[in-house]
Order: sequence, then C-alpha cells, then structure tokens
Amino acid sequence: MKKILQKIYFPELLFSIIFAFAIFFMSKIVFLGFVYDENYMDLVFFNEFLIVLFLIPIIYFGIRTIEKYYINIKDYIISKEEFKPKIKFCIVAFIFLLIVYLLYFLSFYPGGVYIDTWTSLLMLEGEEPFTNHHPVLYTLTLNLVKAFSPDLLTGFGVFTFIQILLMVGSIVYFLYWLLDKKVNSNIVTFITIFFAIFKLYPLYSISIWKDTPFSISLFIFSLIVIDLVLDFNKKKLQKKNIIKFIIMSLLVMSLRNNGTYIVIASFFLLIITYIKDILKNKNIQNIKPFFISSVCAILAILVIQRLYPIFGIKQTEFVENIAIPIQQIARVVATDGNINESQMELIEKVFSEENIKKHYRALIVDGIKWDSEFNEEYLENHKFEFLKLWFELFIQNPDEYLRAYLLHTSGFWTFNVSGEEAYASPQIWETLNDKIKNKDYILEYTNSSIRNSLLPTNYYSGGFFLWFMIISMVITYRMSSKRYLIGYLPCLLLWLTIMIATPMGSSLRYVFGLVLILPLDFIYPIIAKNEYESDIKLNEKDNSK
Repeated sequence: MKKILQKIYFPELLFSIIFAFAIFFMSKIVFLGFVYDENYMDLVFFNEFLIVLFLIPIIYFGIRTIEKYYINIKDYIISKEEFKPKIKFCIVAFIFLLIVYLLYFLSFYPGGVYIDTWTSLLMLEGEEPFTNHHPVLYTLTLNLVKAFSPDLLTGFGVFTFIQILLMVGSIVYFLYWLLDKKVNSNIVTFITIFFAIFKLYPLYSISIWKDTPFSISLFIFSLIVIDLVLDFNKKKLQKKNIIKFIIMSLLVMSLRNNGTYIVIASFFLLIITYIKDILKNKNIQNIKPFFISSVCAILAILVIQRLYPIFGIKQTEFVENIAIPIQQIARVVATDGNINESQMELIEKVFSEENIKKHYRALIVDGIKWDSEFNEEYLENHKFEFLKLWFELFIQNPDEYLRAYLLHTSGFWTFNVSGEEAYASPQIWETLNDKIKNKDYILEYTNSSIRNSLLPTNYYSGGFFLWFMIISMVITYRMSSKRYLIGYLPCLLLWLTIMIATPMGSSLRYVFGLVLILPLDFIYPIIAKNEYESDIKLNEKDNSK
C-alpha cells in the first residue's frame, strides 16, 4: 500500500475526485429551459456513489496520459529560435480577422443591442436612475452612440465597429505575446484560424453589452499577470509590465463590479509570492514601484466608487448581490420546507408565499425580484434580518439549500445546462424592435444572406470552458511549479465571483473570459515548463559562480 501511495500524484487525484463528483451531479440535473419550473435535480442515493468510485480511476489515468503527452510535445510547440517577422505576421492576422468579423458585422448591422445596453443609454438621457449596477465607465462610453451619429442605427454601428477593433486588437496582442514566448509560428497560425472560425469570438465582438469590453480587458490583464510571474526568472519586474498592469487593473475594476475583487486578489497573490522570494534572499528589482503604483490604482477606484452618490450615481442594489440566497429561501418556500411562522412572516414582508410558489424558477431569480409585489425597499432596509433568516433556514433545510445552489449555478460547472438566453447577442433584443432594427447589408448587396451560417448551432455551457482551464492548471502544476498557476487566477476569480452572486443558472456572457483564454489553456503548460526549465538553468549558473 505504501508503494502504491508513493506512486500516486495527489493533485491529479484531487482533480479526479472533484471532476467525478461534478459529472455525477451533472447527470442528476434535468434541464428543460430557463423559464420552466420543471427543472429539477434527481434524488441522490448512497449506493449511487459507486459510480463516482468507478469514475475516479478513469479520470486519474486520463489526466496522467494527457500529462505524458504534453511532456513529449514541448519541442513541437516551442521554437529554439525567435520568430523574427512578428510585426508582419500580426498585421496579416489583424487584417484576416477583421475581414472575418466584418462579415458578422455587416450581416447583423449594427450588432446585438441587449436590454441592459438600452437601460444604460436611458441613464445617459436621464430617463432611468443612474446606478453602478451597469458600470459607470461602460455607460459613459455609450455617449459614442449619440456623439458620432445622426441616428441610433449609425451610432450603434460606430460603437460596434470600435468594439470589433478592440476584440481583434486584443487577439493580435495575444498572438504577438505567443510569438514573443517562442511559440512555433505554425501553432500561432492555427490559433489565428481558430479565432476566426469559432463563432463565439466574432459574435461577442458585435454584441453590445458590458461583458465584451470587460472580458477583453480581463484577457489582456491575465497575460500581463503571467508576464509579471515570468519576470521572477529575470529577477526584475519590467517597467512596461508594471505600467500595463496598472492600466488594465483600472479597466478591469471599472468595467464590471466583480473586477475589483479580481484585481485586488491577483495583486496580493503576486506580492505574497514576491515576498516569499525575498525571504529566500532572492533580490527582485522594481517591487517597490509595482507595490506603490498598484495600491494607488486600487485605492483610486475604490475612492471614486465611494464618491458615486455625490454625483447622483446610486450604488448597486442589495438585491443584485443576493440572488443565490433569494433562490435558496424561495426554494424552501416553494417545496414546503422547514419554516416556522415567525420566519414566514418575515419572508412575506418581502414577497408572499403564494407569489413565491408561482414565480420560483430553479435557474433564474428574475421572476421573483422583478415582480411588482416584491418589496425591494424593505429588503434594502433590513439586510441583517434577511441574512439572519437565510442562515436559520440553511440550518433547517441544508438539502434544499444545496439543491438550490447546484441548480442555480449549474450552467457554470456542468456540460448539459446551456441555451440561447444571455449566450451571444448578434441581433437587436426583440423588445427594442420598435425603436431600432438590424440590417443585413450582405443580403442587400448580394441578394444572398449568410446569417443562418453565422448564428450559433451549439450552446456551450460556461462549465465546458471551466474544466478546460482546470485541466490546464493541473498540467501546469505538474510540469512546472505552483507559482505559474497565478496566471490562471484572474479567470478563476471571475468564475468564483459568478458562483457567489449569479442571477441566473447559465449565462455564458458572465464568464466569456474563460472562452477568450481557451487557446491559452492548451499552450500555457508548455510555456510554463519552458520558463521553469530556463529558471532552473539560470539558478544553477548563478550558484556555480
């Protein structure tokens, strides 16, 4: 037994156990659609966990096989010599991707306008209260819609075109980044083609909602975090990387409310890692300017957000942060769970038992919080009482709380819960068709439409991309060291913050950052291994001196 345990790789074993349980619970979820109250989770019986015990060794040997494959392909991925014409390559890639994305743009001109986008526009016109629920910076950028056009159609067209340039520009930056890490140019060419043919990238480039610019910013931020990790090997933080980190930190924190948590956590983990190296007598230059400038950037955003009420901008409503607790309490009520009279009295001050049973849906909270009888003001003024009630009902109904949570977050960790709701929005939201409509310029000038071939045919769940990232993390850890896992932190934190406060059970746009890093998931373990080996050689050289 001791010999067997010595041969077991525990990170892979831990992953195998978690993934096996995830697959087991995936199989228990019956998903019919977001608006259906028939969505449910089958009962779990103890003897069924034998399936998990069967899955664990299969997954374990699968991940070990993938690791062995990765070890053997390093020389095919990393070039020994630097690829010189990087700029020319990137110019060609930019033109190629722009042409492809413009086909989507011209087929669905001016792109997808979602109800959230329209609400932000109404805020600018004073027809809706100005709140930070829709990030202030993004709302202000929508001034472009009005500033550069005589009408909304042209205005949204200008805005979408700029967003396409940002999307293509960020992808080309990534391609240059890969070439700079000596990734084989043939591999980078293949990745370029993937960014062109995988529909989600061009579809999101023409989807006008806050998630696209935020995800682009998070994508670049992740690459810069990796650069700062790799700077460890050089024993000096490059000034250009520090400047990029500050700029992208400001954008990530300003373009979505959970961005602040992502940046702060990433910053602290980088600093902790630097401190560990300093304690080992490893001198790393430029830590002080990195620390001071990062703290100033974070504090600046926090102070600005605190000052919003002075400028008439309301903070995000309390109800927007507690979707999961609302769903858990609602499920207990809807399933006639363990609730006493005093608890029910408090619940009915917010929403009646009858209406909860009528409007509760396992995968979306909107039916409850958007009902005209939902007393949001009472909830806002009695936060402590609500949280106390939530905890009491958790103690009384742990099984229903767990089911409510697994169902309400299912699209972010399963493969089988996904759909067109909040997936990609290349067309005008149907409730806005009386104000603005899409035009198909391809059809107008060629008498033939390509729209149907551009629309998504498969709806991938957020969980699909999550597990790719986690597998990549396990392989990276095995091939290099835990330090290199910091590169995954921004997107991992994106997923974790959504798992805490998502308002609906599946919305790919909330975690589109996981989609953007998909090619990186395949390449990063090799990059980390190459850098790790270079670091070891450098340390051996220094020690020999």
